[in-house]
Amino acid sequence: MLDVAACSIGYGIDHPATLDCSLAVLRRPPQELLDQVSPATLLRVTQAMARSLRIIVSVIDRGRQTCALGALHLARISAIVCPSEDEVPSLCSVAPREIECIALHEFLADVGAPKPAAALEGWLARAARVSGSL
Repeated sequence: MLDVAACSIGYGIDHPATLDCSLAVLRRPPQELLDQVSPATLLRVTQAMARSLRIIVSVIDRGRQTCALGALHLARISAIVCPSEDEVPSLCSVAPREIECIALHEFLADVGAPKPAAALEGWLARAARVSGSL
């Protein structure tokens, strides 16, 4: 499941238009969307989405997709709000890879992994070994 989440997050980071399209759909009321596409088209799109996301449907039902979109937005702008010593928040730059790790950690926590940090660390080590052997 972590492979699927990492693939999805990586795709979103590499293809920023995915985020723009998703946010454009999410911010519209359903009726407005139906006014722009036919019911048949909407049905085909939603069926295709359901088929491709079947593995993680229970996670998405609990709001994970919205969190993932937020993480992708952070990766795109490469900045987060950080505290400072003078108590005035500031923007700090952050690498897309760091955002990817944060999003994957949150994903693991959301699905109830007992030790999300340890699970992510192990997965990252395995992924590095696999990519190093290619």
